[in-house]
Amino acid sequence: KLFHVRPVTQGDVYRAETEEIPKIFQILYANEGECRKDLEVEPVQPAEKTNFLNHKGHEFIPTLYHFPANCEACAKPLWHVFKPPAALECRRCHVKCHRDHLDKKEELIAPCKVSYDVTSARDMLLLASCQDEQKKWVTHLVKKIPKTPPSTFVRASPRTLSTRSSANQSFRKVVKNTSGKTR
Repeated sequence: KLFHVRPVTQGDVYRAETEEIPKIFQILYANEGECRKDLEVEPVQPAEKTNFLNHKGHEFIPTLYHFPANCEACAKPLWHVFKPPAALECRRCHVKCHRDHLDKKEELIAPCKVSYDVTSARDMLLLASCQDEQKKWVTHLVKKIPKTPPSTFVRASPRTLSTRSSANQSFRKVVKNTSGKTR
């Protein structure tokens, strides 16, 4: 499952060569088919969740930028070598903005376009051979992202259920975790 595709910015790949940045793009995808040891998976602790600022579907993480980055709400610089302004970055879609915009309750930030569980998603940076190829890949893959996020529950309207099958159909889908046990 594909969750999100976007071209990267200099702030995302600050160790990349300047001429490669326009050719790099990021994809976020589900890691359902991956074989991983159980020890590698680290569940997000409830205490970690409190560090996020939720706003319009974004999960903002407080951060400081010491390398070039611009606010996506007002286009002013978010960075400074010695004393950068307080900034936020969404851990889902990577939108960057000044913390002041949220503190002052300004409505400059668009809702988060990404809807997935960050703990179950993987990201990958890809390098295309040229900028045009990168743009083609991004526009092609954006079309493959489902408009509605996959839900963990199957919901059915009582009107759509037949009277014959309603006794043996459940409104909840049994979800299996990675160990194969049902929850």
